[in-house]
Amino acid sequence: MGEHDQDTDDEEDSDTDDAEDSDTDDAEDSDTDVGSMDEQEQPEYQTEVPIAKVKSHKTDCLTRWNSTYDMLERLQYLKDFIQNMSVNDKTLKKVALSYHDWQQVETISKALLPAKVCS
Repeated sequence: MGEHDQDTDDEEDSDTDDAEDSDTDDAEDSDTDVGSMDEQEQPEYQTEVPIAKVKSHKTDCLTRWNSTYDMLERLQYLKDFIQNMSVNDKTLKKVALSYHDWQQVETISKALLPAKVCS
């Protein structure tokens, strides 16, 4: 086996590992790997974020017990990002959450935590 063949095998092993990692990430969470998207495909906010992964929002689902808790936790995780984006965007500023709204998100999230832990 030549030196070139060995390099190709190493690259294939690396590609396999990357594929397994991305499958695991997808199963665990709805993270978006910004590096894997073409710049044209990326929403504008993702090109402005200087990190490799952006956690996207989670949506409430009536058939999943903990989806409301998960949604509120993700909202709190994205709070700084949401507030920064709404400062620079007139449309977002109109629907931005107030201090009181954020307090309610935190309170409801704390109230739902025991249900999350039990299930």
